[in-house]
Amino acid sequence: MAAITVQMFVSAAVGMSVLIALIRGIVSRGTAELGNFWRDVTRTLVYILMPLSFVIALFLVSQGVIQTLGGFPTYTTLGGVQQTLAVGPVASLEPIKIMGGDGGGFFNVSSAMPFENPTGLTNFVELLLLLLIPASLTATFGRMVGNRRQGWALFAAMMIMLVVGIGVTYGAEQNGSPGSTSPAWRRRRPTARPAATWRARSSASGLPTALPGRRRRRRAATAPSTRPSTPTPGSEGWSR
Repeated sequence: MAAITVQMFVSAAVGMSVLIALIRGIVSRGTAELGNFWRDVTRTLVYILMPLSFVIALFLVSQGVIQTLGGFPTYTTLGGVQQTLAVGPVASLEPIKIMGGDGGGFFNVSSAMPFENPTGLTNFVELLLLLLIPASLTATFGRMVGNRRQGWALFAAMMIMLVVGIGVTYGAEQNGSPGSTSPAWRRRRPTARPAATWRARSSASGLPTALPGRRRRRRAATAPSTRPSTPTPGSEGWSR
């Protein structure tokens, strides 16, 4: 909590403060005054990131996200195996991890771990947290430049890119397994019949040409056989 979570807060605050300085540079043309960096970082931490993280952490705890400073409990599974459960201050880490875009998380699997994301409601809220700061900063830009339409224009451009990116990745994910989703794969048929394939392999290896588990058809004694005889080891056909 002292080494990693603090840096998550500070890194997000630094990024937001740099953006505010950039907006000031766009608005105030011909001046070198971009504000006080340390004051911007402090305001971002005290007024935005810490209050949001505190409220969201309480919400996550109410939904079942782990938040404890106790030791790792040991339990016995249904199979009789002793296992140690990794727990810790997860709920306090989760909000700033998502808002700051750090990833990884307490269990190093991001929000795929049920201890970090136990319900559908927490999944929805965490998805909103991913977009909360970037989307709100477009409104901040509009207010600082004195033209909110420019902020809405930035928001619309970001939203279009987001929707297009989601559509492309969703389609790629659905078509990622051609054996189960591609219609062309379903319509494709093998080029050789199983019987012909088995006979070809049997002829090359000297095994019986009959399919395993099937009875050979009886032929009339008077009907001549047109199928070439299977070469045996030592014969001319086999040496070829």
